[in-house]
Amino acid sequence: MASKKRPLPIQVGTVIYNEADRLLVWLKFWQPIAERILIIDQGSDDGTQQILKDSGVTWRERLPHGSSDVHWNDLISMTRTDKPFFRMGGIDEFITRANLKRTLKVMEAHPNVMLWWMRRINWVNGIDSCEHPEIKKILGNDWQSVISFGRPYSFTGLMHGWPVIRVPGDKVGYIERDLAWVDHRRTLDGIIEANVSREHMCRTQSSNDQTWFLRVCKELVDGNYTKVDE
Repeated sequence: MASKKRPLPIQVGTVIYNEADRLLVWLKFWQPIAERILIIDQGSDDGTQQILKDSGVTWRERLPHGSSDVHWNDLISMTRTDKPFFRMGGIDEFITRANLKRTLKVMEAHPNVMLWWMRRINWVNGIDSCEHPEIKKILGNDWQSVISFGRPYSFTGLMHGWPVIRVPGDKVGYIERDLAWVDHRRTLDGIIEANVSREHMCRTQSSNDQTWFLRVCKELVDGNYTKVDE
């Protein structure tokens, strides 16, 4: 019998609210891969908290709900400083074991780096969003501050705001997409639902960006684009 693969020496975490319908899939993916999973729950009342209790992950409840950005600092505060922390934007983000192994090798070669940025491949209904020429031109390099050691950055709490980097430039690194990446898997219906639910929290520019993104995603799904296998 083949030996069971051991989890990698990493921490993974995110912020969630009422994700009972998707949480089990995300946990099934990450629990065999990560030594430690950290969750901030924003007061879910749909059975999400019972799933968290049964799963054995480390989690805390923080209010209010609606925007994960207000709780990123709380999530980061839960991490241990001796292992890298992979901050996922939600439970629709995944990194394969092969991508993780390549990423860890790069990190081992640069032990002074405390914050690593990675690119995301944004999937919409199984289609790489960069197949849409407008998205490819504007969001081709969708960088996210994904991996950290300690507390090298913090967030202002504004929706879709960039983090404040609190370490010198030589302690920040980048993982190129041809080496490893984050898979951000969404559906058009899910994007529409999420944007409608949080529209009242968005700044004007963020709201305009979301209106644009919804338009081009609908064009992507409705158009004659070739589906790419994930």
